[in-house]
Amino acid sequence: DKERVFLNEIAPARTFCLYKEVAVIKALGLGKGGTLANALVIKGGKPIKNEFRLKNELARHKILDLLGDLALLNRDIKAHIIAIKSGHSLNRKLLKELERGM
Repeated sequence: DKERVFLNEIAPARTFCLYKEVAVIKALGLGKGGTLANALVIKGGKPIKNEFRLKNELARHKILDLLGDLALLNRDIKAHIIAIKSGHSLNRKLLKELERGM
């Protein structure tokens, strides 16, 4: 069922960044709670001092981000969404378009 799939296959996916982005994230004052225990830092396609919890964990985290952002609408949505290179910024644009049409 959908709830089991979410709990077992989407929710455990951790946030991530590329190793080359770490300095910029810190300089912007972001990621203050991020550690190698609760987030993935990717270098050479692999996590530093960590392992993936799930197959395609990075893509699954993008799904988690999208679902969380869509939840901000506080409405049920029945849709088929294809997200390519998505992120919170693109998700916000989608939310604005959906709000405009509701």
